[in-house]
Amino acid sequence: MSLLGSLMLYIVIAFGLSSLIDLVFATVFTSSSVMYVIWGLLRMYTPAIASLVTLRLEGYSFKEALSFTGVTTGESSKIVKWFLIAPLVPFSALALYVVMSFALGAYTLDPLIDILKQQAPSLDPMTYVLMLPPYSYIAAVTVNTLFALGEEIGWRGFLAKKLENLDFVKKCLTIGFLWGLWHASAILLLGHNYRIHRVEGVLLFTVLTITLTFPMMMIRNIAGNVFPAASFHGGINAIWGFTLLISAFPDNELYDGLGVLGIITWTIVALLLMLIKYKKFVNC
Repeated sequence: MSLLGSLMLYIVIAFGLSSLIDLVFATVFTSSSVMYVIWGLLRMYTPAIASLVTLRLEGYSFKEALSFTGVTTGESSKIVKWFLIAPLVPFSALALYVVMSFALGAYTLDPLIDILKQQAPSLDPMTYVLMLPPYSYIAAVTVNTLFALGEEIGWRGFLAKKLENLDFVKKCLTIGFLWGLWHASAILLLGHNYRIHRVEGVLLFTVLTITLTFPMMMIRNIAGNVFPAASFHGGINAIWGFTLLISAFPDNELYDGLGVLGIITWTIVALLLMLIKYKKFVNC
């Protein structure tokens, strides 16, 4: 199968399955936390399914497909090291986001504290806030990684390998664009992340996933394995949602952590990490 044919087959399967899941959940199932978890798990494994089906049709065995997608490659010590480090990048990005939202006069803890008072009235809200980082980190490297692995096998596994002849920037732009666009049906049909500005949300989220792909690909390349990328992804899912509760812009969906300020934050993080990598390379 040609490279173009392989990529097109992957896209058709990944996008087709995820859109079908979104359509079913939008029309059949009622909204509930349990159904949301089931929806997320099913959807996040469509890139993995697309990868394995495509590779199988290309003649790869299951074991070879796992190696191709970076599931079973790399040095164990390096994988474990970067698996534990990777989620700290989203946590650091959150700190940068807080600083910038504070500078813009948009920082507030009121929405978060109000929710905490409702859910745990007997617990001091600030104590709960201080407990969030360690609990979020544990979630990032456990259940969130398990969920995110389904996506990472596709985006930073299959696609990264298929596009290995592209330079780093072009590869990140391509993967990030497809990753973001893959969320379009969830945003448009279900209001995922953007309940009001759904059309604008597709554009914003695609730009955001492009900026996220740069640090994720750097860590994936350093570790030689997709598990650190999955724990990074798990960190994003564990902590980045709090940006919606700690900033108050006039039109929050467009400007919060999933909007303009989030994009600016992750652009800065990506540029800083690339600069550090470049300086390290030059000094070698």
